[in-house]
Amino acid sequence: MGMVVQTIKGGGWSFFGGHGTLISKELTKEEEIVIDTNSVIAMADSVTVDIRCVGNCGMVCCSGEGITYTVLVGPGLIVLQSLPLAKLRRIIMEWIRAHKQHYILLTCCKALIKIILNSAGGGGGGGE
Repeated sequence: MGMVVQTIKGGGWSFFGGHGTLISKELTKEEEIVIDTNSVIAMADSVTVDIRCVGNCGMVCCSGEGITYTVLVGPGLIVLQSLPLAKLRRIIMEWIRAHKQHYILLTCCKALIKIILNSAGGGGGGGE
């Protein structure tokens, strides 16, 4: 994934979402923070964005991480998330692989409940 930047201006409200813990930090002048690109949710216009290479080829190929990190340099407010969507997806897939029998059982129970509700005239699925 890459970073998509959208500028928001005006005096109204704006809402954004993230996964895990949301962290807001006010960077001081020239203070920098080095993070995964997918952890950035929002930042002030005054924050400078730069990219830094992660390390050697072996580290990039074997660690499961990206090739670069994002460097944010203050001053200004930044908002970060501790669990980017790609990481959340990876955690869920690892759990499913490790607990495949439980996942299959949950899927079967869900399908059975849907069948029972539909046959009882309760709807429940609306023709899904």
